Amino acid sequence: FFQLEQAYWFYDDFHCDDTEADSTKPSLPRYGHLRPFALKMFEISPLLEGMRPNFDKMWAEFGIYKRKISTYGTVLLNEDCTQ
Repeated sequence: FFQLEQAYWFYDDFHCDDTEADSTKPSLPRYGHLRPFALKMFEISPLLEGMRPNFDKMWAEFGIYKRKISTYGTVLLNEDCTQ
């Protein structure tokens, strides 16, 4: 799920933003959270589709595990905090 999380942020930050900036490109669906994105990947990926029936259980276990470990992040803003 950590790799799916990386894919989610890459998709959201680069692919979706890119289609919004260029009206000639077809728009892509935005996923408000990781879970619906991950579920979609389980539905369309040949590597993951066999595990689809266990998605809810694995998602719950991932949530428990993720809350037990330290994760870090940051936000970079300009001086006016507008960008």
